[in-house]
Amino acid sequence: LFGPPAGPAAAAGGRNIGEEEDVCGRAEALVSLAHNEVRYWDGRRDWSGVEPLRLLLDSSAAAAQLLCSRRRGDGDGGADGGEPSAGPRGREGPSAWRQLLARALTTRANGCFKAGCVCEPGSAVQETYFDEADLRLREAVALLPGANVQALGGAVLVAGVTSLCRAHSLERRTLPFLDQAYKALVQFYHAEAILRLAVGPVNEKSIYTHGNLAELYLHNLGEVLLGLLHFRLGCIVAIRVFGAGHANASRKLDELARIFSSARWNDFARDVSSGNPELVEPEMLVERLGQQGIPLHGDNLPRVASELQALSEPHIGGAFWPTLWRDVGLAPAAE
Repeated sequence: LFGPPAGPAAAAGGRNIGEEEDVCGRAEALVSLAHNEVRYWDGRRDWSGVEPLRLLLDSSAAAAQLLCSRRRGDGDGGADGGEPSAGPRGREGPSAWRQLLARALTTRANGCFKAGCVCEPGSAVQETYFDEADLRLREAVALLPGANVQALGGAVLVAGVTSLCRAHSLERRTLPFLDQAYKALVQFYHAEAILRLAVGPVNEKSIYTHGNLAELYLHNLGEVLLGLLHFRLGCIVAIRVFGAGHANASRKLDELARIFSSARWNDFARDVSSGNPELVEPEMLVERLGQQGIPLHGDNLPRVASELQALSEPHIGGAFWPTLWRDVGLAPAAE
């Protein structure tokens, strides 16, 4: 997988279809390997250094290098120029080749932000990893301008996580972090809008748009109701995608159950632990928060509303906000 392309030398015209198919096939295998590593570490979240991430970092980098070398071999070195004949652009949108390269770049960025998270906050090594993640994601997004495809939603999602990791690094050093946190907020909602257009609201990546929004609201912005509602929805999506017994879904359920247990909401914790987070209805959460005197909204809600109102990406419009808030569990009056 990691070696040079197999097959005969390129024909005089500069293209050999068999070799291009071999490159794309090997790149697809490398991206699948990298994505499997992403799933593995997302289910565990216990990597203690950069070295355990080596397979993720190396396989994604090798995939991107294979695909980019094929493009350069066709006489194009630009970030968004021509592409090999193995992946022609069709009427439906960007070619499979562009989407594959975007996925390779995104998985590399995923490994980079994960590596940065276990480096010393503010260190040159951490900044190098975060900077590479942002660079690879800009390249991925440039390959798919305005497209309604899952690969673009995934890239914007990982960009949001990178921004959130930067915010956490700043917070640990007692530096201003809210601008980075709001940047992440906007990126997560943008990613969710793309994913809903591309594949609908029940998909693997939406588990993490909701999960990261929950973390952001609960731990950084102090918006408890929004955080719990997104957490609940992320758990529901995880069960529908994976089933309650899958490691990634089980982890999400355990995390939410622990939150409820810490508040002594043991009935809610039992429902979630048994794989039935939908039984914790939004109205019940509102009532329980009120009983304990916990404000439904915090001081950051006005800026949250302002940031979301200013979000003007082409994927966001029409029914996105009403259907999202309905799925989250916010009543129309709370929108």
